[in-house]
Amino acid sequence: MQKTIDQLLQSAFIEDIKGKTILAFGGVVSQDAIVGLGDVLRSELHFKHSLSIVNKVFAIYIEMTQNILHYSNERTDINGKSFGQGAVMVFECEKGYELVTVNLISEKQHRYLEKKCNLINSLSKDDLKEFYLKRRRKIAETDSKGAGLGFIDIVRRSGNPVIFDFENLGNSEYLFYLRAQMFVD
Repeated sequence: MQKTIDQLLQSAFIEDIKGKTILAFGGVVSQDAIVGLGDVLRSELHFKHSLSIVNKVFAIYIEMTQNILHYSNERTDINGKSFGQGAVMVFECEKGYELVTVNLISEKQHRYLEKKCNLINSLSKDDLKEFYLKRRRKIAETDSKGAGLGFIDIVRRSGNPVIFDFENLGNSEYLFYLRAQMFVD
């Protein structure tokens, strides 16, 4: 991924998060890794919150890590299967949790993700619900592993817009930074 967890934690996108790091992983994001890290996250959250809060944070974590698994341009092939590489971090903050993922993307993905994130962030709660329902009925996008519901689901579950940024690495490659804020009452 070209950057270590320590370097990512010091990046401008992440360094303004005020809170305790409760999960930080960088490497191959396989389904097994998602499940294992998810178990650690759930266990940590169960000590502090109701099941409904745990489930919301966990669902956001799943959506964000599956984006790395399916769409990261940095791939590792193991036993005939291809897995994305990237980083996932979860921070416990004063108001709740902030989840961050970072992965390598192409120029084409950069343009697509920027448009998609801006569109989803521009929708009201009611428009977002309507958009979500329309997408569920729509046949999966050609380049998508699903119906394009991941970012919508993150915003709906967290109640906050996604925060995102891109770092141009040259050679038409970018690091895609994605952040979700889940505030707990």
